[in-house]
Amino acid sequence: SYFLMPLDAALRLTSWNVQGSLSKKCVEVDFLDSVSKFDLVCIQETWLKHNDKFHIDGYSYFRSDRKLRKRAKRNSGGVVLLFRQSLAKGISKLHSNNSDIIWCKLDKNFFGFDRDVIL
Repeated sequence: SYFLMPLDAALRLTSWNVQGSLSKKCVEVDFLDSVSKFDLVCIQETWLKHNDKFHIDGYSYFRSDRKLRKRAKRNSGGVVLLFRQSLAKGISKLHSNNSDIIWCKLDKNFFGFDRDVIL
């Protein structure tokens, strides 16, 4: 089944460079309040390691972690796309050859668009 957004509805989208420690920010009230105002949140510089976990109530996500460089003292890079769980059936992750980029498709039928939207 599809969820059709009302014609007067708008997707709220933001981009945020968190400069690391995303897993720690996910418990900060100010961070969670800011995120909750948006449907899609593009996050850069997550600095997450492959086994790092995080959770934000009401949101699903796609993530791409940058591999730790041999001489690096800490992680760097990394991107996450957060999206409301209610939108999950209309968003799919597309292939990317670059670990610093997440491409996704917003399904036209789910969102009521004239055509698919690629982010």
